[in-house]
Amino acid sequence: YAVTSSRKVPADPRNPDRPLRMTRIHETKAWPLNGLPPRDVAFRVVEAVCAKYPSLKKRPRAIVNEDGESFQESARQAGLSLEIVKTSGHTNQSEAERYRALRVAMSDRAVQLPDAPGLIGELRGVRARATATGNEVIELPRIKKLEGGKLGPVCRVPAVMLAVSESLLWGAQAEP
Repeated sequence: YAVTSSRKVPADPRNPDRPLRMTRIHETKAWPLNGLPPRDVAFRVVEAVCAKYPSLKKRPRAIVNEDGESFQESARQAGLSLEIVKTSGHTNQSEAERYRALRVAMSDRAVQLPDAPGLIGELRGVRARATATGNEVIELPRIKKLEGGKLGPVCRVPAVMLAVSESLLWGAQAEP
């Protein structure tokens, strides 16, 4: 998971009419779920993540990719509002376009990373590869160890990509 917010920052003096923003990743983590049922996972999100952030306590909300549809009822039972985002296909909201938006925001220094060991290495390990048909495929690194010491097939980058790209779509808040 990744928790983000986006706030307005002073404009660049070279172009004062262009509004700027800083997207902050408050925290990101890969959870080993150890076979927990989906409802327990949803309650864990509400209790362990949403409880830390005042704006999430009132209206717990999560954004997941299209694979999250099976999780929707469990999330509702835990009091979590779940928004499902489609990232497949060739639209301006596709997975490749969202990774591109994250890369551009990071190169503009408009993303503030958390103090999360190994995250920069995971971000550097992402590769984009063109296929023979002209599509772009995103290749993700494998993280070395989850909390149980096992090799994991996932990394935090997809959660960071989805959270940052959604923050970029929404307007920046005046207050952090």
